Amino acid sequence: MVPRVPLRGLLSLLCIVVSLLRCSCVGAAYATNNMGAGAKYNGIENSPLSAVSAVAGGAVMLPCNLRAASSIDKAILVLIFKGSTGTPIYSIDGRDGSLYSGKHWSDEGILGTRAQFRLRPGQQGLLLNPLTARDSGLYRCRVDFKSSPSKNIRINLSVVSPPQHILITSSLERDSIVSGMIGPYTEGSSLDLSCQVSKGNPQPDVLWWEAASLLDDDVEERTNRITRNVLHLARLTKDDFLRTFTCTANNNNLTVPLSAKITLDIAFPPESISISAEEIGYKPKSGRKRQSELVDMLRNEVTVWEGHQYHFTCESAGSRPSAEIVWLKNGYPVINENNIRVLGSFTRENDIVQTLYRGVDLVLNTTSVSGLQFKPEMEDDGQTITCQAINTVLKSEVKEHTLIINVLHAPQVELMYETKIAAENLEEGDTFSLFCHVNAKPVADQIQWALNGVPLESDPSSGLVIQGTRLEVARASRQMTGAYTCAAANSRGVNTSPPISIRVKFAPICSLNQTIEYGSGIGEETFINCTVDSHASPLTFRWAMNRSSEIVDISQSLHTSSGTQSVLRYTPRNEQDFGSLLCWAANDVGLTENPCKIRVVYAGKPEPVNNCKVENTLEMPTSMVDIACTAGWDGGLNQTFTLEIRAAKHKHSRSLATVQHSAMPLFHVKGLKDGEEYMFIITAVNARSVSAPVTLSYTAPGMLASSLAVEEESLSGYWLLIVAIICGFGFIVVILAVVAFILMSSKCSSSKRNEKSVNQSLYDEGTGKNNSETRNSTYGKGCCEHENTQLTTNCYKGSANGSLESFGKPPLLGDFRGCREDCEGARDSGCDTRGSTPCLFGQDTSSSCGDTYFRDAGPYHHNSLTPPPPCYSTTPLLSSNMATLTECMGLANAAVLNSSSEHSGAESSASNTRPTTPSVTTKMSVPTSVQCFTPTMQKSGSSIIKTSTPVMQSCTPSTAIPSPVPNMPH
Repeated sequence: MVPRVPLRGLLSLLCIVVSLLRCSCVGAAYATNNMGAGAKYNGIENSPLSAVSAVAGGAVMLPCNLRAASSIDKAILVLIFKGSTGTPIYSIDGRDGSLYSGKHWSDEGILGTRAQFRLRPGQQGLLLNPLTARDSGLYRCRVDFKSSPSKNIRINLSVVSPPQHILITSSLERDSIVSGMIGPYTEGSSLDLSCQVSKGNPQPDVLWWEAASLLDDDVEERTNRITRNVLHLARLTKDDFLRTFTCTANNNNLTVPLSAKITLDIAFPPESISISAEEIGYKPKSGRKRQSELVDMLRNEVTVWEGHQYHFTCESAGSRPSAEIVWLKNGYPVINENNIRVLGSFTRENDIVQTLYRGVDLVLNTTSVSGLQFKPEMEDDGQTITCQAINTVLKSEVKEHTLIINVLHAPQVELMYETKIAAENLEEGDTFSLFCHVNAKPVADQIQWALNGVPLESDPSSGLVIQGTRLEVARASRQMTGAYTCAAANSRGVNTSPPISIRVKFAPICSLNQTIEYGSGIGEETFINCTVDSHASPLTFRWAMNRSSEIVDISQSLHTSSGTQSVLRYTPRNEQDFGSLLCWAANDVGLTENPCKIRVVYAGKPEPVNNCKVENTLEMPTSMVDIACTAGWDGGLNQTFTLEIRAAKHKHSRSLATVQHSAMPLFHVKGLKDGEEYMFIITAVNARSVSAPVTLSYTAPGMLASSLAVEEESLSGYWLLIVAIICGFGFIVVILAVVAFILMSSKCSSSKRNEKSVNQSLYDEGTGKNNSETRNSTYGKGCCEHENTQLTTNCYKGSANGSLESFGKPPLLGDFRGCREDCEGARDSGCDTRGSTPCLFGQDTSSSCGDTYFRDAGPYHHNSLTPPPPCYSTTPLLSSNMATLTECMGLANAAVLNSSSEHSGAESSASNTRPTTPSVTTKMSVPTSVQCFTPTMQKSGSSIIKTSTPVMQSCTPSTAIPSPVPNMPH
């Protein structure tokens, strides 16, 4: 059975056969035409030739004109050949119709899909896109016409490969690739700029240009891969700054040449540098230098004040690139510390040369600025501050400015001992010198020496010579012992050196600050101190009893010593054991020249206080007062003081407050009620007994203030009454004074026994004149009799406003020796005289009435070498309409100045019972001015008499602290 073949398959097979036959026909036709054309045109090489250039990667049209010679003819076949091969690479067959409907064919191996023939008139030809380098060569286009002979057109296609890369390298940067702004480079250096181009066919031309000027077209190297041209700049100068060089590379006129451009940056060293300074917080009126005067450019010096804050500014200009600022102090980089620190740096742009691109400017002229904050100290004087400007490119080109610091400061003083003898071995009579080393700027114009804070002056007679900064002592004495200092002053201030202690060795002497009178009883053991001043410390002590006929040594076993003090255990056995004890001390320098004299007396009761005052100053509230008294004789024993406060409504009023065991008769009272009257009762207490009380009457200021609140129109009548009372009071005072004088004179002439007198100097209340007449009264032994009781209640009775109603006769101190111990009534009432007698005077019991002396009522005894203390205050006791009395404790109570020879017999037989003094009641009011007594000495027979002259003077306040008293109950 014969298989059936589909109709469609037969048709396909037929088409293939036809195509094969057709190709054979075309080849035969090509061969026939070629032979014919060769005959006609004398060969293909004589056909028209055109040159076409194109860039690889682009498109090119190989022109082929299809126009026939006759208008009735037309092209029916186009064949494209390359090189000398006889096989076409592209064809269009339009023999079955026209070229427009003809079939296009191309050689896949050569053209691929890159070829397309364009038939549009005017643009006829083979379009190659994209071109490759292999497309270069000779092409031939053969056109066959329907009736006309074939024609050939030759096209020489040149495919150009432009250079691919261009770069510039710099010899000053290790031949690294550079671009744009390069550098900065130093002046004087040699620079080679190499422009290197890779690839390119044909090989490109590499050129160096500056703007439109060709600088170099010589190519130093050509290879298949690179082309290089080197521009050589022998010596760079400042003129080369910002020169721009361009390198171009090209091998055709179809493309834009490759190019690279660089601009030179030249480094300049800093041209200038300077330091300026200004004081932080400077005020033009401060007297210091103006800011422009701080820095002396000629001397390169800056003047500053110690301890002041300054701001230093360093500016450097002309550097390219901008200079870095470095601060040095004394040649070393500044490290931020407490007194110096770098504030930072910045660059100030002066001239903009050009704008490189948006927002970025090229600046030619810049100024580098840096700040330094500095607080100079004295040690900085003479040191240097240096500012360095360093170009980071030109590190060797450093510009700097150095200033010497001139620090003005107060003197720094150091005291130096300049003697071969060690300071601790100096003895009286030796020579030593001190040197005062002063470091001051400006130079100190004043030098002051001092010993224990007291200024010294040159005294050649005593061996002290001062010559500026040197002090010399030719003959040292114990008075020259102490702390020496030297002070120096200039315009910046004053300073004192640390002290140098000089202790001159000397033989022991009796200390002034010791007790020279002790109270004791027969058979009573007493510890007696002997204190000496000595350097070096005493090695031994000696004690003896000074009897009237001999000096008797005391056994060493009865006394012990420690340092500069010896303590004697002394027990009087009989009356002869009372008197003067003598004490010597010895050290490695010598023996005490004059022995210390210490009196042992029969112990008794202490004396009352005196010179009392109650004070309420303007700064104090009315509810407070200060009470100050002078201590009386302590009875030979340590004494304390007691204050009792009572309401003054009646004498038996209850006690409001009590202070006991006060070391000084000083008290501070608070909690008083305005207008209330109080009694302040003060007693002295020792181990033996209690003194007679002293009662002070005081009214708080409130009552006085209310009594003044009266109608103005009624005051005139009161004043008349007051004037009348004062006149009557003055008359009574005169009469009483006359009577007192007569009584005293008569008793003094009739009595042979020793008496005491009270000398009172009053201050006239009305005129302000001194009334220095002496009021003397004498009493018998019965102080507690009716006469004395009457005196106690009436003699100095004060009124509420402080005036005195009457004057009585103050009792003599000596008359109270016989006071009966059972006189409790008088003692309870105080045995007081209600008046102000702060400074009492009395007679010595062994002298006549005319031989008087100031009784020593204080702790400073007859043989004491210690000066009396200052007054407690400059405030008097009475108001302006009362007698102003003395307050000077030491002056009004001076010690009896009897020589030891005059009292040697009396000391051993003294009965040694000191007289007691009746208590004194003082009416206090508003304080006024002060009157003190200056003692004078007179010689009368064998006695030294001290009298007083009232003198107005200012008394130095005491440093004693009043004892506090609790708040008063309300």
